[in-house]
Amino acid sequence: MKIPTHIRKEVTLYYIYSALIGTWFTAGVTLFFGRRFLTDPELGSLDAIALAIGMLAEIPSGAIADAFGRRKIVILGIITCAIGFAIWGFAASGWMIFLGIVLYSVGASLQSGADEAMMYDYLKSQGQAS
Repeated sequence: MKIPTHIRKEVTLYYIYSALIGTWFTAGVTLFFGRRFLTDPELGSLDAIALAIGMLAEIPSGAIADAFGRRKIVILGIITCAIGFAIWGFAASGWMIFLGIVLYSVGASLQSGADEAMMYDYLKSQGQAS
């Protein structure tokens, strides 16, 4: 079965998006910026708390995506990650680093699963889902 060009294009764009979202260089960024204001144990503690908040945000994110639309929530997640990352980069204190990590984690939670469901819905609407 030959896959139509427009579907192939959408799938390729999704793979590119997934690759870019999946690049985990945040650990190096955390260490680089965090060591300006925090000791390693402080940084580790803040990172653990922020990631726990992100994990808790994962729980309602699917319901939020179903209620408000997957595309909107994925875009909100990308924007939230970008804001968090910018705060990280311009942080002037340990608390700003913490805020950046929290926003990044929450943004990643909003994207998690909603992006895959959005692609599945698209493929299903095109008769290509299995």
